[in-house]
Amino acid sequence: MAEVRLAQDAVADLEELIATHGLPHNTKPRVRRRLSLLATFHEGAPLLPGREPCRGLLGPWPWMLWVYRYDAESEIVEVARVFDIRTSSAPTLTEPRSAA
Repeated sequence: MAEVRLAQDAVADLEELIATHGLPHNTKPRVRRRLSLLATFHEGAPLLPGREPCRGLLGPWPWMLWVYRYDAESEIVEVARVFDIRTSSAPTLTEPRSAA
């Protein structure tokens, strides 16, 4: 089972989302439960195009994207950032369609 760690940027992102989005008082326990999945299923989320080896996990709200990487040697999942995917600056889980 891998150890899940949050980078300082991810903590700051979450605090900002709590403040700006008016998230409920139980946000942190909900996030903890969601991210606990990464201890076992760290390689199940899709790779983020152009950001490999980073992966993205949605939740606990469908607009919340957690960007993380897994180091197999140390068995550590580092959650680097969290984004509101409804913004244009957020990474995406799928390759953009090319204009053919």
